[in-house]
Amino acid sequence: MKFLQENIERCESKGIKFIPPKIEENKAKMASIDRIVADVIKSIRGDKKGKKVLIIGGATYEAIDDVRGITNLSSGRMAKALAKEAYERGADVTLWASFESFEYINSKKFRSVNDIVKLIEEEKENYDVVINCAAISDFVVEKREGKISSGKEIELRLRPAPRINPFLKKIAKNVIAFKLEEKEESVVEKAKELIVKDGVNYVIGNTIESMGSKEAKIWIVGKEGLIKELRGKKEEIARDIIDLI
Repeated sequence: MKFLQENIERCESKGIKFIPPKIEENKAKMASIDRIVADVIKSIRGDKKGKKVLIIGGATYEAIDDVRGITNLSSGRMAKALAKEAYERGADVTLWASFESFEYINSKKFRSVNDIVKLIEEEKENYDVVINCAAISDFVVEKREGKISSGKEIELRLRPAPRINPFLKKIAKNVIAFKLEEKEESVVEKAKELIVKDGVNYVIGNTIESMGSKEAKIWIVGKEGLIKELRGKKEEIARDIIDLI
């Protein structure tokens, strides 16, 4: 083993890169094809090397009782595209998500708004940028124990959920937020309002048509106003968003 380690170190000193194995059942196994491809691309592109990036994506779920909850139609596709793009460009990427992530990206799962708040409070890292594209509920509900009986009318009392973007400034130098609107006409103005309200650096405006879709139309808005308007696959759009880092 010592001989092997010495030779690995000798190769690394010559610029040869090694892709670490994945650990399953306490055994080191060959990295997945996806990991190998991503790391090869990372070694070629790498223009964001040294940047620490946190991406938050997916849908929150606010429990009504033990079997029901309030959620939304977010697929997490944009967050996956952003995480993959940032990783392949050399960034040190962390992903907080409501879905299963890439096995080669450091990730943590959340379910509710309060889960995200807890992750922020427990975070020890300081990031260069946080990109929050999660579809986070605007409301939370008081959860009832067990299962609410069916066949009768019930009332749910919703209260405003804590706003996540202002919290993110505690763990990052820069924050890129997303703003979802129903109509295109209001996207840019609402994005500019969010920059002022939450104190973020950029806002990516989009419409409800993008939810759960493979494609999207977005408006990249900065403190001075509209920067760029784009339409395309989310994997393509991710390149322009990561360019902001």
